[in-house]
Amino acid sequence: MKNRNIYLIMAICLILYSCQQDAIVEDEISIEQSEQHSSHEKKQLYQEFAKSLAIAVSEEPALRTFLKDEGMKMFDNDYDILYLLVKDKIVTKDGLSFYQLITKYASNPLLIDAIDQELRLLNIYIPELPSGFSCETWNSNNEVPMVTYISKNTDSYLVYDARGDYESISNELIPGFPILVLKENERVTITNNTQLKAGSGINFEFSDEIFNGSNDFNRPNSKQSFNKSQSFNGRIPLMDLLGRTSSVASRYREFNNARKWQRDFIYYGIDEEDERGPFDNSYSEFIYSMRFLNADGLIQISDASDDSSIVEGGRNRIPGWTDGIFEFHLTAVRSAQNGTGETLRKVFTARGSDLFTINYDYRIDILGSRYYYITSITPKTFYPDNLEFTEWDLSVYGTSWKFIFEEFDLSQDITESFTVSSKLATNFGFDIGFGKKVKIGLKFGATQENSKSEAFEIVTREKSDFLGECTVDFGDPIFIREVWDGEFMSYETRKYSTGSLEMDLVPFKTF
Repeated sequence: MKNRNIYLIMAICLILYSCQQDAIVEDEISIEQSEQHSSHEKKQLYQEFAKSLAIAVSEEPALRTFLKDEGMKMFDNDYDILYLLVKDKIVTKDGLSFYQLITKYASNPLLIDAIDQELRLLNIYIPELPSGFSCETWNSNNEVPMVTYISKNTDSYLVYDARGDYESISNELIPGFPILVLKENERVTITNNTQLKAGSGINFEFSDEIFNGSNDFNRPNSKQSFNKSQSFNGRIPLMDLLGRTSSVASRYREFNNARKWQRDFIYYGIDEEDERGPFDNSYSEFIYSMRFLNADGLIQISDASDDSSIVEGGRNRIPGWTDGIFEFHLTAVRSAQNGTGETLRKVFTARGSDLFTINYDYRIDILGSRYYYITSITPKTFYPDNLEFTEWDLSVYGTSWKFIFEEFDLSQDITESFTVSSKLATNFGFDIGFGKKVKIGLKFGATQENSKSEAFEIVTREKSDFLGECTVDFGDPIFIREVWDGEFMSYETRKYSTGSLEMDLVPFKTF
C-alpha cells in the first residue's frame, strides 16, 4: 500500500512537470509569435492584406457593396476606408465581419492580426481613374476590383487579382479597370481622444477639422459667400465685388500711382479728397485664386515616397491617381505693432483635376488589361473655398505678410525659421469728428515709418512638398487690369509667385 502511494505521488509529479513544460513551450511560442509580429516589415503586411482582399472581394459580393458604402461615407472627406475603424463591422448575412472575411482568405492570418499594432493607419482608398471608375460609379454587383498598395522608392507597383496572383506594373501606367489602393491614411492620427474609436480600442482624431467628413465644408466659413466663375480665367467679375473693393476696381487706374494705396481706400476710406478715416473691419483678406506655374507642379506634389508622380527625364513616376485629394497647408506670418507677430495656418484640399487638365492615352498590352498613360498636363486656375485671413489694420499689423505653401505628406514634424521684414505705420491718432482712432494721410502720411524684421518658428512636415513662399505688401495694387468681354467687366488681380505657384490676395466685404 505504501509503495502504491509512492507510485501515485511520482505519477502526479510527472504529470505536473509535463504540464509545466507544455506551458513553458506555449509561452515560448507566444513570445516567438509576438516577436514575429513586432518585427514584420510593412511590406509583408501590405502584401498579405492586398492578396487576401483581392481574393475576398472576388468571392464575396457583399464585401464589395460594403466597401463601396463605406467609401461613399467619405469619413475624412475622401473616398477612404480606415481598416481599424471598420474591421469589426458585419458584412455578410450570416454575420461575418470584415476582419473574418479577410482572415478567411488569408494565407497567413497572423500577418492580418499584426496590422492592429504595426499598421494602425492602414487605409483602403477607392481612386478616381481616367477610365471613369470611381467610388461613385463603381457597380459593386458586377465589377470586381483588383488591389494594389503604395510601395516606397520603387519604379513599379504590384497588382493583385482574384486568384491572389500579382503582376508588376511600371509606375508610368495607370489602371484602366476597377482597383483598390492600400496606403497609410494621412488625415487621421492616433490619439488619446475619442473623436474616432476603433473596435480594438484604438482612438483616432483628424489632423485638421477640414478632414472631418461629418462637417459640412460646402458651407462657406466666412461671413459672406461669393461666386468664382472659371469663365473669367482668374479675373474677378465686377458683379462679385461689393463696397469699397468694387470702387477700387472700377477706379484702379486712379489708385495705381505713386501717391495712393488701394487698400488705404478699402480699409480707411482714404483718397486724395479725404485723407483721414477710421478702420473699417467689415473687410477681410482672401486668397481668391491660385495656379501652378507649369506641369512640374503636379510632379512636385506627387513625388513623395508615399505619393505618386510622373514619368519624366528617365525617372519612373506615377501621376496622382493613388493619392486621392491633395492636402495643402498654407501659413501666413505677419509682424505686429506691439509684441510678437502672428502666425495663421489654413488647410485646404484640391483634386488633381481641380489643379491640372490632364490628357491620357491608353494601351492594352498587359495580360489583356487596359492601362493609361499621360500625354500632357496643363495647369488650371483653382479657386479655394473662402481662404480668409482676417482684416489688415495697419495700426495692428506691419505692411508685409508672408505666405508659405506646402503639400502635406505623412512624416515627422520639423521646425523651420522664416523671417518677415515689414514696415510699421505710425500715422494714427484720435479724431474728435469720428470719435475714434483714424489713419491720417495717404500711405505713411507725414510721419516716419518704422522698420521691423522678425523671425518665426513654423512647424512643417519633413517629407511634405515645400511649394515656396511669397510676400504681400499693404501698398501693392490689388487690381491691375480690366477686361470687357461684351457682357461683363472683370478685373485681373496682382499675382504673387512662390516659384511653384502663383496666388492673389483680395479684400472682400464680409458684412
